[in-house]
Amino acid sequence: TDQEVAIIQRLPGLCNLCGAKVLPVNRISANAFSRDRLRKCIDHRIPVEKGGASETSNYQVLCFYCNKNKWQICNICPLPDCSIDCVLSFPERSTVIVPTGENIEDRIKMP
Repeated sequence: TDQEVAIIQRLPGLCNLCGAKVLPVNRISANAFSRDRLRKCIDHRIPVEKGGASETSNYQVLCFYCNKNKWQICNICPLPDCSIDCVLSFPERSTVIVPTGENIEDRIKMP
């Protein structure tokens, strides 16, 4: 879609959390090492369930691995809405997972 193209151009080919090079699933070899790190996902920074909009400014590119882990934490997060200071939604602003207080600066890409 045009929206996906705009997102990918803004975040060219890298996971916004870990910095892994990501590709569309049809460009990944069936026997590729660490397929979950290669597989590109378009993620809602603030999940729809937490009030996030389906618009370009609320999307980020993640690898499947980071997307899966983010979903697991967001799913159990007791906060009614997402914090703009949570690294899972805005790694440009923070290194801390707000609901757990965990600093993951050693596991994310640095600008």
